[in-house]
Order: sequence, then C-alpha cells, then structure tokens
Amino acid sequence: MEVLRGRDRGLSLPAAIAQATAAAAGTPVFAGLRRRHPGLAIHVLPEPILPALTWAIEDECCAKAQRPVLAGCVQNRRFCAAASPRWASMARTAEQTRVFAGFPQARQRPGPIAEVPIPEASPVQREWALICDAADLPACVVGWEYPGQDRKPGTHRTCEALWPVDPAVVRSAALVAAGLAEAAPPGQFAALEQRLAEPAAPAPPISVQPVACPSAPPTTWPGSGRAVSLNDRSAA
Repeated sequence: MEVLRGRDRGLSLPAAIAQATAAAAGTPVFAGLRRRHPGLAIHVLPEPILPALTWAIEDECCAKAQRPVLAGCVQNRRFCAAASPRWASMARTAEQTRVFAGFPQARQRPGPIAEVPIPEASPVQREWALICDAADLPACVVGWEYPGQDRKPGTHRTCEALWPVDPAVVRSAALVAAGLAEAAPPGQFAALEQRLAEPAAPAPPISVQPVACPSAPPTTWPGSGRAVSLNDRSAA
C-alpha cells in the first residue's frame, strides 16, 4: 500500500519501495530509526542537552555541508519563530529544507523552507529532530520526551536521544522524515524523495570532541556529564 501511495505522488518504483521500507507514512523519526537500525546507542539525558546538540550540528551544516537535505521536527510551533533566523541561514545553501510542526497548513517560505503540518494527535509532536543529509557532513539528532512531565520545568525533564553520523543511518532518518510529508501538496517532494532512495555516499572521517555540559547528571548517559560537540571534524 505504501509503495502505491508513493507511486501516486510521482515517485519512481525504486524510490517508492525505499521510502516504504524506511517507515510507514507518519512514523516518528526516532521509532523509524530504531526499527531499521536496532543497534543504535540510545542515551537518556536532560532535555536541555538536545538544543546544544542541535546547535552544534546546525553550526557545522552552515560551515561545511554542501547542498544538504535538511529536515527538522519541532515539538511546539512557537519554537519555530525563535529558530527561524538560523534555519533561514541554513536553507540558503541547502537543496531542500523541511520543517515539521503543528502548522495550520502546508506552505512554502522563502529560503526555500517548506513548512509541513503535523496532526495534533501524532506521536511526532513529542519529537525533536534535526537531519542534515549531505555527502560531506551526514549527521542528525533525534529525541523524544518521556510522558508525564508537563508540570516539570524544561531543565528537569528527561528524554531519550540518539545522534548518529553514519551516512546510511542519516539517510534512513531523511527517508522516514519524507514519510511525514503526507500533508504537503502531491508531488512537491517527489524529485527529492527519488534522490533519497539512492544509497548514501561514504562520509569523510570525523573527529568528535566532548565539551563540558554541567547540566547533565554524571550517571545518565555515556560521557559523565558531557555533551558531544561536532565542531571538530578533522581527517583521521
């Protein structure tokens, strides 16, 4: 069924099969990656670390990524306004940029940035994601907040997160995100989805350096209270 829906949106048969294999339409990115790559390391960490990881990837994307495919999932639409200047800067050199949130309708903004609405009852509303699919800088960070924390301040909330830099895993994340674009006009992302169906190119070696992150408890995730920064990608 998913293959037929992809074909109806203008995808080639290989592209439709690749997207259907990645995840069914509407599947959260976190869940889709866990299903396709069950060996991924999952980290339990304080929610404030997620923005730090996201900003690190955004900075690297602006500095080094050539024509990336970008996708972001935002828990609350009001956060989009705060992040708008950074996303506009990234979108200027991106092949395509898509933002998924509780928008009232799909629309194309200058940049170009495509805003894609997520239904209020969708589990994607609990996710925070940034995907940078580029041959020279594949990276993503995906997290979801544990339920029952609405009355806690953001600094005391806990989430699960992963931040792979493997090209094949990042490509899977991009394909799962493509399945969220059901509310977009038919055929809007057909050319992009066909490109994502191609195998991801090997990425250059990277060097990942830890930086101090005092808000992280020392026992919740590998690194003993330290967050990963992607600001040093040097050849091994």
